[in-house]
Amino acid sequence: MDSVGVCRPVTKYAAEIDSPTATAEVLSAAFRAAETDRPGAAFVSLPKDIMTGEAECKPIRLSAFVEQGPAPRKSLSEAARLINSAKSPVILLGLMASKPKFADAIRNLLRTSTLPVVGTFQAAGAVSQQELPYFGGRVGQIANQPADALLDSGDVVITIGYDAVEYWPSQWNEGKDRPIIHIDVTSANIENDYSPAIELIGNIEETLIALLPLLQRPHLRCKADAVLSGQHADQSRRQRR
Repeated sequence: MDSVGVCRPVTKYAAEIDSPTATAEVLSAAFRAAETDRPGAAFVSLPKDIMTGEAECKPIRLSAFVEQGPAPRKSLSEAARLINSAKSPVILLGLMASKPKFADAIRNLLRTSTLPVVGTFQAAGAVSQQELPYFGGRVGQIANQPADALLDSGDVVITIGYDAVEYWPSQWNEGKDRPIIHIDVTSANIENDYSPAIELIGNIEETLIALLPLLQRPHLRCKADAVLSGQHADQSRRQRR
């Protein structure tokens, strides 16, 4: 079976070690692919003769300095202009938002700019108890949930660390003509229902730190406030029961 060919479409890296001397370079490349940018699976095929033989090579030391910087200043300024002029902007958090170093920057953004936020299941843990007044919940759970209503109310959507496979754009943005600001370590995969107006590509933490001073959102707008207030009132009633 062509195991490499089978795994290549569903992994970030797929290769076979075809000789003992190639062991270190293939494994190093696999770990590098799996851990950089957006983390993902890497596949290495080890034929039986390779597994039972000696690895005729030395370990390869990888560079420890592969971090990105913030998104370009011009892109940050345009993103801030869209957010500041919007009537009801909403943040959509994805998988990368749950990484601790990125989550801290997101929490600081929410506390300072009072932007409403929702998240995919993969973004669990990005929002702490302190930011709950701005959190609409998880999207895509059950139809007509508060988080989906809040996301639907946005006239600008700011996605942070989001990938389309987490919640298909056709389910939350089909037929909508509203700007999307894509903040991530990699460029967006363009689809019919996901074509960002601005892409802020770089280290998410540094990008958010650079974006925050440009934002002027001291209060929640009416639409978001109404959805969040209704959700928190329902939660309070359930807790009293």
